[in-house]
Amino acid sequence: MSTTPAECRHGRWDSHAHHCVCDNGWGGNHCDINCGHHGHLSDNTCVCNPGYAGTTCDVQCQNGGIQSHSDPSRCYCSDNRWAGRACEIHCIHGHQDEHDRTKCLCDWDWAGTHCDQIECTHGRWDSNAHLCVCDLGWDGRHCNHSTTTTTTRATTTTSKATTTSTTTPMPTTPAATTTTTRATTTTSKATTTSTTTPMPTTPAVPTCSKVNGTGPFTHSNATACHTAEKGSHEALVLYHCYTVSTNTSSWHAGQQVTPKNCVDMMSKNAAVATFVNSQYIRDGGLSGLVVGCLTEGFQLTVQGCGFGVITLNITGGINLFDPLNYYTIQ
Repeated sequence: MSTTPAECRHGRWDSHAHHCVCDNGWGGNHCDINCGHHGHLSDNTCVCNPGYAGTTCDVQCQNGGIQSHSDPSRCYCSDNRWAGRACEIHCIHGHQDEHDRTKCLCDWDWAGTHCDQIECTHGRWDSNAHLCVCDLGWDGRHCNHSTTTTTTRATTTTSKATTTSTTTPMPTTPAATTTTTRATTTTSKATTTSTTTPMPTTPAVPTCSKVNGTGPFTHSNATACHTAEKGSHEALVLYHCYTVSTNTSSWHAGQQVTPKNCVDMMSKNAAVATFVNSQYIRDGGLSGLVVGCLTEGFQLTVQGCGFGVITLNITGGINLFDPLNYYTIQ
């Protein structure tokens, strides 16, 4: 390939040799290749020092990676739990994609750049709460369980039977003596007793202790995280609320959180959870403590798998972000 004087980017044109004479540290036909401090030039190509890769040795290999022989522009990751040009992407629940080594190939049920997100079939992943936020009509850990109930109405067809009567003429008989019998009717007076049903009482608000520390808090009866640690959102409630049943499958809805009772609940660090159609949403919902009141909702202190205690603003949205879906735990 011929080179013109104007193409000598870091050097000068040699009119006798008809090529570029490059400045120190630069190479290539156009004097446009510099290997920096992590390699040297050889036949107009950078040969990188151990632990570096790239056409100009500007990629520092991480996590045991070395320069790839098949593609010197990237690192070769000796441990397939890592991927990326510099082996900087940790495939937590997966491995390096053999067809595209710059990304992870996730195990079944996992998604995301690092394969650290649960696959949400009918919803989206919330990186703060570390769980799926399901679309309306779906719940479950993966938002793959439909909550829509189909009602089948049975139709009963009644056939009316028709009876045909045939009258047979009575034979003529001599006149008979007629005896008249008087029937006596006895009338019974029914007595009605009225029963008054007592008005239902308002469920008590479960009082909990104040959360001190960043966790994670654990409890043997709480839902297990994917790491098998018993440190899910239920653990925070069970750890701080002694009046709440430790059998989470028996949790049922008490008082709904409203602007009228929010201050009272906040003063008691009330334990609340997501309930839809009076059913506790264990997967795809949240449980936590009411710690603040907002104009359009309230503040909820929760704990999630893989991180400590955080406070969320429950002010609007679907499922676990809808304030109307939160009730005290009874």
